[in-house]
Amino acid sequence: MQVHADVIFSRETSEGVSHVPGYFHTTPQIVSEGHYLDLESILLNLNVQVDTFNSRGSGYILEGVTRFVLSVCRYRPLHGSSYIKTPHFLIVKRCIVNVVNKDQMCFKWAVLSALHEPDVNKERVSHYLKYGDSLNFENIQFPVKVKDISKFEN
Repeated sequence: MQVHADVIFSRETSEGVSHVPGYFHTTPQIVSEGHYLDLESILLNLNVQVDTFNSRGSGYILEGVTRFVLSVCRYRPLHGSSYIKTPHFLIVKRCIVNVVNKDQMCFKWAVLSALHEPDVNKERVSHYLKYGDSLNFENIQFPVKVKDISKFEN
């Protein structure tokens, strides 16, 4: 969750009242069952930004908020899965080997493709089947979670 606030500052000048816009945003905050929404932190963050704006000796006073947006989006932590098609701009760069598979063992095929790279058709899982038992994937649950990669490394 993140907050964006557009505000108007004003001050008296010799020519009359001067208005200046201000644009502020908070750092993203994870909100879930384990991470509660911290309104105090959001308000403190916005107040600090406004105070910083004013601390430069501008003499502006916050006149009003013209726009206040509370952005909420679904949080999907990094996790493994099955084959996902490579975006076209990466295909043409020829910078990635993306092994086409129909199981949940992308991590295994990715590691094996780096260790046993064939000359042609690098994306075919059939090249790596013969090496499937060459590494210890014991106690590794597929799809592999980021936190479980260290198990494999050990």
